[in-house]
Amino acid sequence: MESHIFRIGKDQPASSVRPPPLYFLGLDLGQRADYSAISIIQEPVWVPPYLDTWVKGEPLPIAGCYVAPNRLMETLPAFYQRRAEQAKRNRDGQERERLRTGVRSVEQPSAPRERPVLDLRYLHRWPLGTSYPAIVADVGRLMARDPLRNMCRLAIDATGVGVAITDLFKQAKIAHTAISITGGNTVNATSGQSVSVPKRDLAMLTQALLQSDRLRLAARMPLLDTLKAELQSFEVKISAVSGHDTYEAWRSGQHDDIVLATCLAVWLREWTNERGSAFMYRYDDRGGGNAPGYPLD
Repeated sequence: MESHIFRIGKDQPASSVRPPPLYFLGLDLGQRADYSAISIIQEPVWVPPYLDTWVKGEPLPIAGCYVAPNRLMETLPAFYQRRAEQAKRNRDGQERERLRTGVRSVEQPSAPRERPVLDLRYLHRWPLGTSYPAIVADVGRLMARDPLRNMCRLAIDATGVGVAITDLFKQAKIAHTAISITGGNTVNATSGQSVSVPKRDLAMLTQALLQSDRLRLAARMPLLDTLKAELQSFEVKISAVSGHDTYEAWRSGQHDDIVLATCLAVWLREWTNERGSAFMYRYDDRGGGNAPGYPLD
């Protein structure tokens, strides 16, 4: 990976406001005859209307829109700190006005925002025969680099490799969500780090985001042609006899590691939103309420 792709600024200083994750990693661990691959999805930053934010290449500040994190002129901790301070000043001003007039001002609801466009920023495939400990070490080093450090989440396909391999990540203290791909119809979270996901959900979600232009593919990215080829072969069919899904390129003899890693990253991001985390409240008003430390505009 080229560091300038993700670089936001200089080393980020310690801050009382810790940014939520903006990067979602999907890791497909292949078996002996399969490749292992990793994909990284980048989430944009929502800039509230009350903050004048300068971005690279723009002569004037912008406000009230999504911004790619690598375009910000300030580090993300500084951005969130300034955002929190401005939100507090707004609340304090409203309270002073209430005490002066005896009338509580009614906050105007924020205009509905479209769901953000995600960017596929990085793809990597390890050579055949690469050992699992070597892959664990590579992933650990990747997640420790800025700006991924403390700002990313990792999803691992644990369907074929079993618990023994995911335990290597636990031993290395690499936080992750182990995903077991099933043929069922519902998502089952057995624990905070283990989830069973239907194949239909992984496949259809990625296809939906691509067709609605909510997932962009960075031009000239290594392995991009490989991903496009795998996506073209990645067809979903419903069996008229059993009613179950079958996947033409899903573990059917041809390589599908790149597309599966991308599906894992995309699914983890959307699942995080659906569970109503602080990350959702920053980007989607439908959850209602404010996440602690990250006030809405």
